[in-house]
Amino acid sequence: MNWDAIGAIGEIAGALAVFGSLVYLAIQIKGQNIESQATVTNSLSEQWLEFMKGVSGDEKLADIWTRGLSSFSDLEDIERTRFAAMLGQFMQIGESFHKQHAMSKLDPGIWTGFDARMSDLVSNQGTHQYWSLRSHWYSPIFREYVDTKVKQGASGRMYKGFKSST
Repeated sequence: MNWDAIGAIGEIAGALAVFGSLVYLAIQIKGQNIESQATVTNSLSEQWLEFMKGVSGDEKLADIWTRGLSSFSDLEDIERTRFAAMLGQFMQIGESFHKQHAMSKLDPGIWTGFDARMSDLVSNQGTHQYWSLRSHWYSPIFREYVDTKVKQGASGRMYKGFKSST
């Protein structure tokens, strides 16, 4: 064996080592992305659950929430403030969901469920009234997303079948 052959074998071995390192790095990055997605999904889900606990855990807030969705302007001043705070929190959580979805850091199934909730939410007149007053508080990309949902029309499903007949 001459020096040229030994050099060629060395170059092949070096190339294989680089290739192996790249494969290892790709596997590590994929694992980190999966872990990151799980962490983001968990964090946003916790925010969502805390929001829902706040609304559902207080009868007065639940009443303001359901009446506010029908008509923001028909609420009393203090009720409008509370409803705006609740809906603002919902929208802030929604903006976080939307951003993480756009960056592919959110589990697609979780996004599908939240996107459906957002469609249902923006189908309400009270949400339209709030959005016309406060959309400027949100990023342009999120405003475009919500505006598109509003233009798609009402789903009418948010609390369909929840009202008593009494």
